Amino acid sequence: MDLEPNEFLEHPLKEVALRFPDEPGVYVFSQQDKPIYIGKAKSLKKRILSYFRQTNGERHKVSGILQRSDQLKYILVSSEKEAFMLEANLIYENKPAFNTMLKDNRFYPYVLITQEKFPRIKVVRDKVEKGKYYGPFSSVGMVRQVFEIIYRTYGIRPCDYDLSKVRKPCLEYQLGRCSAPCAFISEEDYNEQLKKVERFLKGNIHSLKTLMKEKMAFYSGHLLYEKAKIVRDLLTKLDTLFFPQYITLPKNINQDFFAIDLAEGKTVVFRMKDGAVFGCLTLDIDGVLEVEEILSQFYYGRHSEIPDSIILNPGAIPEERIKGLFDVSYIGPPRTVGEEKILEIASNNLIKEVEKKRLSVESLKLLQVQLGLKKYPATIEGIDIAHTQGLYTVASVVSFSNGFPDKSRYRKYRISQLTQPDDFEALRIVTRRRYSKHPLPELLLIDGGIGQVGAVKEVLEKELHITDYQMIGLAKEEETIVFPDDRVALKLPENSPSLRVLVFVRDESHRFANTFHAQLRDDRMEKTALEDIPGVGKVRKIKLLKRFHSLKNISKAEVSEITAVVRDQALAIRIKEYLQRNFN
Repeated sequence: MDLEPNEFLEHPLKEVALRFPDEPGVYVFSQQDKPIYIGKAKSLKKRILSYFRQTNGERHKVSGILQRSDQLKYILVSSEKEAFMLEANLIYENKPAFNTMLKDNRFYPYVLITQEKFPRIKVVRDKVEKGKYYGPFSSVGMVRQVFEIIYRTYGIRPCDYDLSKVRKPCLEYQLGRCSAPCAFISEEDYNEQLKKVERFLKGNIHSLKTLMKEKMAFYSGHLLYEKAKIVRDLLTKLDTLFFPQYITLPKNINQDFFAIDLAEGKTVVFRMKDGAVFGCLTLDIDGVLEVEEILSQFYYGRHSEIPDSIILNPGAIPEERIKGLFDVSYIGPPRTVGEEKILEIASNNLIKEVEKKRLSVESLKLLQVQLGLKKYPATIEGIDIAHTQGLYTVASVVSFSNGFPDKSRYRKYRISQLTQPDDFEALRIVTRRRYSKHPLPELLLIDGGIGQVGAVKEVLEKELHITDYQMIGLAKEEETIVFPDDRVALKLPENSPSLRVLVFVRDESHRFANTFHAQLRDDRMEKTALEDIPGVGKVRKIKLLKRFHSLKNISKAEVSEITAVVRDQALAIRIKEYLQRNFN
């Protein structure tokens, strides 16, 4: 390759780039060993030298990459498909600053089957723990309902106890939600049931429906109508969760439907398995991505299961060569009425997501004007305090990005220094802990009035020496906005879209704080409540919790079961009545 000496920028990495091979591969710009940009190329040499040319068309982005980079490396691959897979994997693992990422619009859970002698199923956010993962699913609520079907149909254990220390089955077995591997079922039989669960999570729902119908017929035939009703209700739940009405798709085929709007940076994905809806996901594109890059990050970066076919809206059909990169039988527009119907539903969801995004942006622009903010409030964090007369004091910090919750950035704090009610001091403590380590958002929202705002201001300015910040308080009584300076309080119209954004942040911080507070309070009450019952001391409390594991389980147990532990029927009746009165 003939090179003109004046054609290239002077840069310490230019000599490294000149030694790149003319072969396919992936290249990585790094700063102090941390990747800041990752790309792929059919010819590494041609592609990497383009970064150092005076005439590069992406000068602003390239300039940022070159200014920060102190390392440049490459990895050779044998095919374009390998380059796709490797690039997507590296981007997803490292999240480089200059790469455009495909991001979840909200939290989408995975189901994990753990690696244990008697494995459990768990709902998780990230693929960190060892085991087998399935998903992502549309919501945690959906997964919880799926778990209920699995527990009652296959008897997979819902507990996390050390089974080597358990000798008797707990209440879950008696409720028909566990096969009791601690006492009855063998490891071999348990694993056979687990294989059925795995087939179900992979999409084989029809075999589960057949099994449930057989169970229902058996119970009815033996006059066990209550059990038959439970199975019938589970069947109804299964249909509601997975099978859309008025749509017929072929069985034994897995399909993904993508509705993509590149201009708005939004993608909606419907995941269909065996004719059933296994997920509806909304993904954000925080920059410029081609359709092939969206598919690459979704399947190779996230390690999502590749279906038999990928259906795309007509405006997002990739080049013909891309179809061979994903090992699918078909990539393209809908071919049948059923496929058109599913894609239409996905497209309607996409339109709603785009409308929400536009409305949020307009609301934040209006908020900037109404509050007189110098910076556009793309990120907002809300802080709230919760306690019971000073006990179990906690603080929450919720984070919003462009008007939508970013739950990956939510944080909760225990304020153990306080034993008396003192919201001002609690706010000082959480501000100190939070913003001595983390940057401030474009707008900090405090749940409270001028006193609460003043407490936060004191820490920011006098202790952390931060003077460039944007903060307001939102007082509940009349939704009055207060400022940390001498500006007069502001009351926006009740129907103001910008006020709705602030109320949403404030209410979310309140909900998050109260949930954490209630959890701490209930955990503490569970440890002490039994001792409030006359006749139950520490010894009996330990025995009861060892046998039933929780107050909820004790309240559901039969009097005879409680009597077997406390050896006193009258006391067992008192325990059950007390717990049903206070914990149900």
